[in-house]
Amino acid sequence: MQPSCCPLFRSGPHTLSTFKPTSHEPVCLPLLGLQTEITAMHSTGLYWIHADSRATAMRLGLALIAAQSAAAQMLLIDNDALGRKIVEHLPAASGPARLDLWQLDAGKTSTIARWLVRDLDRILQQRPDLIVLSLNMTGPHVSDPAELATSLASLAGWLQARGCLMLVISHGQAAGLETRLFQMGHRVHGFAMLADRGNIYLYKLSYWCNRSGVFSQLEYALDWQSAETRFTLACGQPPQLPSSSTDQDQVLAMSPVMEGEPAPSSNWHLFEAFDALADQAMRAYSATLLLSVQQTDDIIPLARWLFQLRLSRGSHIKVVVREMATCLRYADEHLLLSAGTNLIIPFGASFGRVQTMIESVQGQLWPASPYRQVEELLEQYQPPSAAGLVSEAGFMLQLQKLRLGSPSQRLNHVLLRLQPKAGIDLETAIRQFTVKRRGDMICTSGDQAYLFLYACRANGIERALQNLFRLSWHDLFDRPESLDLTYFLEHGFSSAPEGRMPGHPGRKATNLPLTASTADNRPLPLRPRPMTTDSRGAL
Repeated sequence: MQPSCCPLFRSGPHTLSTFKPTSHEPVCLPLLGLQTEITAMHSTGLYWIHADSRATAMRLGLALIAAQSAAAQMLLIDNDALGRKIVEHLPAASGPARLDLWQLDAGKTSTIARWLVRDLDRILQQRPDLIVLSLNMTGPHVSDPAELATSLASLAGWLQARGCLMLVISHGQAAGLETRLFQMGHRVHGFAMLADRGNIYLYKLSYWCNRSGVFSQLEYALDWQSAETRFTLACGQPPQLPSSSTDQDQVLAMSPVMEGEPAPSSNWHLFEAFDALADQAMRAYSATLLLSVQQTDDIIPLARWLFQLRLSRGSHIKVVVREMATCLRYADEHLLLSAGTNLIIPFGASFGRVQTMIESVQGQLWPASPYRQVEELLEQYQPPSAAGLVSEAGFMLQLQKLRLGSPSQRLNHVLLRLQPKAGIDLETAIRQFTVKRRGDMICTSGDQAYLFLYACRANGIERALQNLFRLSWHDLFDRPESLDLTYFLEHGFSSAPEGRMPGHPGRKATNLPLTASTADNRPLPLRPRPMTTDSRGAL
């Protein structure tokens, strides 16, 4: 960050600047969790936010500048040195690479609009993406905040003519400010107030106009995240916008999901490219999105996009994901559901069944996510980095990273204690273990083996054991015992007899009734096996 500081505005020869336009996306307020309709601004014009204190104004300005990209062109103007303080607290490697910092001569505050027009026309050679004007409304040279607001509102015509966007962040005295600005709504595109209420910040939007329409009389509770330098919606609850019209009957679908079937009605809109559907989804309110997943590599990018969709569009949109090939595991399904999916349709369902399942989610509201960042969500569903045969210490270390205490963790994991059959050496039995996926680990302690199956349902244990051992596990081990994972992490390994956990004589491990033949110790059913003969025809 290299602030370029011009100490004072000074009057000078008036020369009209021809600004060089810059290509930039619409600027949004840094209020994570609020939809873009109420945070986006027009590319030109005047917006105003009044803070209840200098500290609140500083945090808003800090969040706004930190949220801009390195390529953004910004100009920060103040009348009480708040701009310099904002720059000093700006985190490294955040915000624009260059920020022009100007200070307004306090003696000219009463005629601010005239001096701003004169000096901006004289100095600026390139149109900035955003001009931020920080104003102390209780300064000695501000006799009437309402009159000052009127003076600044006269800037609107100049900003429109020059293609510039200005956001005024004021603090201090605000008597009559809201009423005066509301009367000049044709000149000021938006006005809001931000107030510190102790544990939260109250954001009251009086009115806000942009390309999505006009919104008024909205109120939200915000949290200040100092580590991320931003405001976020309190409690993670997506806000709901008042809407006079709804798109709840509309279905936005990827063409591959249809499998050659025609659109059932005119309410169905098909898209060949995901980018086209994503653009339309970001303007939807309560439509149904029908998406596809065809391979494992699609899962993480889709989860990231769904997370951002929910932050921007709230909980009324219905998201249905259709599995086009067998690629979703138990953990993958939970990841997509936690990221924003209402329903997952498994591979093999007919298109008629797909239509029925889409009808079943109509009217649903997606529950609020406990995660504030997508990386936090993805990390929650990452399996342990180890796999296969590990040491006792490594086994315990990997299990301790599972975040079992997290209230949002809904995955089931399985921990089994395996006792080799009589006459079978433990090392020999372990050699039959094959690694199938990350997170499935086995270790030995004494004369027993401990097997951890990541993201495994209880009814999937039998199949998992069949896949993990080259020989039938029935021939290698006695009936496995399912151990309580939390208790195991507290007390460690044990070779206690009779399935009892160490140090807790009343707590037993669970014997698993995996199949009818193993549950009652009846002989296993006979299975055919391939045989060959030698050149003489002998077996």
